[in-house]
Amino acid sequence: MNKNLNQAQYFAAIDIGSNAVRMALAEFHGKYLKVTHSWRSFLRLGQDVFQSGEISRCSSNTLSEILEQFLDYLKEYSNIEILPVATSAMRDAKNQQTVIGQIKENLGLQVKVISGAEEADYILTVVQDVVSWGRERVILADLGGGSLEISVLQGTDVLFKKSFDWGVLRLLKLEDRPKHLFLYKLEQQLKKELDQYIIPDMHLILSGGPAKIWARLIHAQQFPERKADKLFTLSWQSFIHSQGILLKKEAEHSIFEEKLRPEQAEMLIPSFHIFEQIGKVSLCKKITVPFVGLKEGVLLKRVRQESPDVRIESQSDISLQGSSHLTLTKVYD
Repeated sequence: MNKNLNQAQYFAAIDIGSNAVRMALAEFHGKYLKVTHSWRSFLRLGQDVFQSGEISRCSSNTLSEILEQFLDYLKEYSNIEILPVATSAMRDAKNQQTVIGQIKENLGLQVKVISGAEEADYILTVVQDVVSWGRERVILADLGGGSLEISVLQGTDVLFKKSFDWGVLRLLKLEDRPKHLFLYKLEQQLKKELDQYIIPDMHLILSGGPAKIWARLIHAQQFPERKADKLFTLSWQSFIHSQGILLKKEAEHSIFEEKLRPEQAEMLIPSFHIFEQIGKVSLCKKITVPFVGLKEGVLLKRVRQESPDVRIESQSDISLQGSSHLTLTKVYD
């Protein structure tokens, strides 16, 4: 970490999602925005909202604890702008304004609840910065706990962009039979919305927490001695085959519990089924998973307001574990 803090301008993006709360800290020098640290604490706001329609008092208090820890870490940075956004669970919460008002009153943070279209735009901004596809037609699918953002691009032209309420937590809370109906409806809606944009052998870019976890697991399986880079590309057939192998090993050896937190492991099987539907509809030949997400998109889009040519650099990963006693630890992301 640069000890002379006054030499750089700092930005922190906070992503209040349906499955976790995340923060990324970045320093800005010249043409590069360097994300130096990233934190995450698992708080399933979506578990409240997608069942009862509201964020519970307990979850609201825990959210405030997490945000307070984030702010405590940022106190040493005098030249910093903090950018808090909230996504699907907060969008759907009937008591959204109460929760946001309490955060503003107690912590001085003005949380912006972004629309699905805004979420897709932030993600598209950072993915375009780290993935190159020339004039190729691509589908970008960002899967989170509460929503699925889909964009179709031909080069830099955006042909389609929409947010769907098809998140992993929404699927996870269903019983077995409704899960089949959920996946069938997802497939039918994607076919209806995307039919005119689909061509054979498309390039599918998957982003979001579940996609990054799958990519890291598959990378570790295929290249055990090599650290994952900023993105991971492989054929769709290899992606599905490797997922199947890992799921089989999981049934036999509980490998997910050994390598992942329970909150992450629980998301993998439902996310696998959603990815299957996306790949089936998109007729994709290969996939790319970039290890960036919404918080990096928020940072990049903000800095580009003043420096349009800025590029983003990768980060290390840190997690805030637990709820009432939050401590900083290294994490497998």
